[in-house]
Amino acid sequence: MSESPSTSPRVTDRLRRTFALLLAAFSVSTLATAGQGGTALAEPAPRAPVTASGPGGRTASVSPGVDLTNEVVNVSWSGFRPTTQANVYTLIILQCRANPTSLDDCYTAQPFPDLANGNRLLDVTASDGTGSAQFEVRPASNLPQLACSASNPCSILVYENDAQPIQPGTLPAAHVVIPISFAPSQADCPNIVDFDVRIDGSATSAGLFYSWAARICQGSDPVVVDFTETSSTTGRENFLAGLVDIGVTALPATEDELSHHPDHRDYSYAPVAASAMVVAYNMTDPFTGQRIENLVLSPRLVARLVTNTSIEAFVRDRELLNLNPTVRFPTNGINRILVRAERSASASILTSWFAADPEAQKFLANNDTWRVNLNAPYLGYTYPRDAFEL
Repeated sequence: MSESPSTSPRVTDRLRRTFALLLAAFSVSTLATAGQGGTALAEPAPRAPVTASGPGGRTASVSPGVDLTNEVVNVSWSGFRPTTQANVYTLIILQCRANPTSLDDCYTAQPFPDLANGNRLLDVTASDGTGSAQFEVRPASNLPQLACSASNPCSILVYENDAQPIQPGTLPAAHVVIPISFAPSQADCPNIVDFDVRIDGSATSAGLFYSWAARICQGSDPVVVDFTETSSTTGRENFLAGLVDIGVTALPATEDELSHHPDHRDYSYAPVAASAMVVAYNMTDPFTGQRIENLVLSPRLVARLVTNTSIEAFVRDRELLNLNPTVRFPTNGINRILVRAERSASASILTSWFAADPEAQKFLANNDTWRVNLNAPYLGYTYPRDAFEL
């Protein structure tokens, strides 16, 4: 949903050209995804891993290790001492500045980091000296303490926790430092005084707009873009109210939204990305400490999670066990999930998935095949819906 912003002719012409390219480039891919023929765009080349070595023949890799954004990467290692049953020689992973000389160059050496800013991780090494873990790397916009960007590379530090003191100004003896590099971001733009274009809306397209903004903010004819991650609903509302130049949405504006803004500007829809809902999880095998992968979840099971229905007993759900007969689930259960309270396209898409599945429908109607009683606050809801209003 876009309109040419009321900025200078230079910016207006530049934006028109840019969005014409976006529309042409992504329409082909979208049509092909929808099964309407056409030639899909080629998949981008996979980003390369980065491998480094350390003392004692230890090695570690980060994949991918280049052109990173705020994302999860795979860290693997070999040549380290196996973790004991007493959790000696657990492996610690930290994001650091480039070429760290001590833990002061890393974020952060606290056992329990602030979840809003920290990304320290402990994992285990198998009996053969190898292991792997998923680790979140963060650019300057998400971790200003390190200020990692295309112009300011950083690193990943992997080291053994051998319970020995680490001397100030030094790194642990058994460690590997892996250099990583980040994709251009707004942190690489010149000092920003004001914005030429303001964009608001769905966070699922944030990576696309941040990448675009980083590439057009430099040079002799720069355009400075401000993108605010909110929701599809907020993006539509703010655009129709004239508060932003472009609204990013996964669903069209509704008749109700249009009626609340009868004087809204003329607009058109420009498809810019094809994305999907993803159900992510983070669980480890209680016996090996290794990450549980390839978990199978049905619409009914996801509905049980979203409605916080007897979460303490979720890992004993008979359907879950039938679908995952070889998985050893955590004995202490799982945490309750946080449900987004505001209206969003994500809620509408997710609940449409529920509504299309007979078993999920029966569960949400409190007539569950597996005799699990629906969480009482969700009784009487109709689906699909764009918000979970408790």
